[in-house]
Amino acid sequence: MGKLKGILVLALLISGTYGWAQSQRVNLTILDTDPILTASSPMPRISWSSKTRDIGYRPVGETYSTTLRFQNTGNDYLKIQGVSSSSSQCVASHQEEEIAPGDGGLITIQITPARPGAFQFFLTVTSNTREVAEVISIRGIAH
Repeated sequence: MGKLKGILVLALLISGTYGWAQSQRVNLTILDTDPILTASSPMPRISWSSKTRDIGYRPVGETYSTTLRFQNTGNDYLKIQGVSSSSSQCVASHQEEEIAPGDGGLITIQITPARPGAFQFFLTVTSNTREVAEVISIRGIAH
């Protein structure tokens, strides 16, 4: 990739220990671009139908299974690197293979509420996308 020459003017706020501040202009020359940040670089993108799932009323101690669907809307292969849960009452599993651009995938979750009342769990899905981690909310009411 060729060198990108340009001038970037930044306004910096400099604060001293005595509470004074002043504004300065600084000229920077950008010599090269990071290939990850260019718009034309191949990059997977994960799209969810929804980042929240309300599973309604569920009996305490009974396991409920459901799936979360997603699609790779990027232009490179998507790799789900891990799915972690904020609670031991919610266990998730995912497919190991890479997902081609335009294809979709599933994350299977099993929820076993431990006590009566409203609950909310968070799944953190890590992948090779630019965002790296996505958070999915799962909520319901145990009775």
